[in-house]
Amino acid sequence: MELSSIEIGKRIKMIRLKKRLSQIAFAAELHVSREQISRWENGSKIPALDILCQLSEIGKVSMDHLITSQEKDGMEKKMISVLLGDLLELDRKIDRVIELVTETGIM
Repeated sequence: MELSSIEIGKRIKMIRLKKRLSQIAFAAELHVSREQISRWENGSKIPALDILCQLSEIGKVSMDHLITSQEKDGMEKKMISVLLGDLLELDRKIDRVIELVTETGIM
């Protein structure tokens, strides 16, 4: 297993972007400086183990994925299943909005 600070940084940035947070907001959530987030994301530093654990929890990814980009068996399938469930729920909500708009004659 080879640790690549650049690749870890890319995965940290993806976690931040998925949460739709600025570096400042992400830094506040992790109780670090914005500069520290920048160093991690550009690969010049790797976070300490306790921060990697927090990032794993926040990003809902395994430590394996965060560090090596590899998931344990079943983890990726579980994430896909959760995302599909979210998409189905969103689809139902959109259908309901369309129904309400049609009933009220707004469109």
